[in-house]
Amino acid sequence: MDRLQWAHDRMAILQDFSDAGERFLRFFGFTEEYRLGGFSFFSVEGHLRNLRECEVGTHFRVYTDMISHDAIRLHIYQYMVNATTAACLATGEHMMLHVDTVQRRACPMGPQMQAAAEAAMTSWAPRLKPLGLSGSIKPAS
Repeated sequence: MDRLQWAHDRMAILQDFSDAGERFLRFFGFTEEYRLGGFSFFSVEGHLRNLRECEVGTHFRVYTDMISHDAIRLHIYQYMVNATTAACLATGEHMMLHVDTVQRRACPMGPQMQAAAEAAMTSWAPRLKPLGLSGSIKPAS
């Protein structure tokens, strides 16, 4: 990825984390068909840390770890890493709720999505507790 004009803009970094979070959800099983079936994940809390300057033209990657989940919540942590130097540029921590988009309220994931969350926890759990993990987002049980 490369943001040529928004290298220092918090909103651009949030957009990059949002795009990477969407790809993470798609990879783990949240499909367009599932969304059209009346369910989604809504981000309800997030914390962004800018750790290093990101010069215009810097190529970077975003990595996503699954911190925890329960029947309703997903807790993820993301790292924006300089693709050349491997320096961590920013981190983002997010709590998402599984939502019935017709009733507009949080609801438990169905068995298939819960199984996908379990598989994601196995594949994308961090090996170590991420530095900067917020104490204000309580892990899902």
